[in-house]
Amino acid sequence: MCCLNYLLTHRTGSVRLCVGMRSVRVESGRMLYDDYACADERLEMSCDPGHVLVLETATYGRAVQSLARLCRVPFAPSCAVDVHFLLNRACAGHKHCSLTVDTDAFGDPCGYKEFLFVQYRCVPGQLRYSLCDSDMSVVSISSNK
Repeated sequence: MCCLNYLLTHRTGSVRLCVGMRSVRVESGRMLYDDYACADERLEMSCDPGHVLVLETATYGRAVQSLARLCRVPFAPSCAVDVHFLLNRACAGHKHCSLTVDTDAFGDPCGYKEFLFVQYRCVPGQLRYSLCDSDMSVVSISSNK
């Protein structure tokens, strides 16, 4: 995806760089990562030590034309499911998160292989502790700009 959307603009303060298949955009000094995984692949998100994941968006389906092409599935502009809440429960506040993109985890809303597209940031903070259920993690986040 990043190779389709390489962008460098000094006037707006927005910079997009390629790091493997991950796209990194710097907006007002903060990095926003765009990442994706095709059906039956693993999505790996990680942050540097002392930082935790904060998800901005997460969409499962086939509604992004460039990703449909990369994942070799038909583009379906009306097939997109917001899975932000689901990914927040699994990943927010952790340093690393790895998910398999398949119908067992996300269902089959399009009737054919879908992909997962996420946007996230790494913010200063640490996972303080987890309760009995791993979905109920408590996160301490500091706001150092």
